[in-house]
Amino acid sequence: MISHKSIKEILTLLVDLHDLNESELSRNSKVSQPTIHRLLSGATPDPRMSTLKLLAKYFQVTIGQLVGVEPLPCNEAKPHAKHLIRLPLISWEQAHQWQHLTVSELSV
Repeated sequence: MISHKSIKEILTLLVDLHDLNESELSRNSKVSQPTIHRLLSGATPDPRMSTLKLLAKYFQVTIGQLVGVEPLPCNEAKPHAKHLIRLPLISWEQAHQWQHLTVSELSV
């Protein structure tokens, strides 16, 4: 659970999770690039409500989550979870015959 962090920390986490740069976030969220830069650098610790609304809408979080008074959803709080994939574990015998295996024969 992530809470009680600064807008800078939370926005940095969200930007990293979504693999964005300042320009992409600005373009996608309709918040000016200089404003995004000031938020990410910590120069603007108390942004305008209009800015918060646009960013919260873009990231699909509440304003409370964005400013750190509420925890982020679990999938946002675990940055590396989005990049995990499931791979089947197979035996050496299955590896030898991999072209002939069906999905149901693999253990996940």
